[in-house]
Amino acid sequence: MKRLTIRLAVREGAAYLRTHNDSQNGPMLNINRDKLGYKPVPGYYRMVKDLT
Repeated sequence: MKRLTIRLAVREGAAYLRTHNDSQNGPMLNINRDKLGYKPVPGYYRMVKDLT
């Protein structure tokens, strides 16, 4: 699915693609970095507090 998405983005002239991963999911991080060429960049952090 990711490869199809990348092909579509290239065909449509996208400037870049982003993906998000669980930082503990080593196998997916390896696929994204090693096989698909994604580069890690600083991310966003979200903190949530349940007030109920």
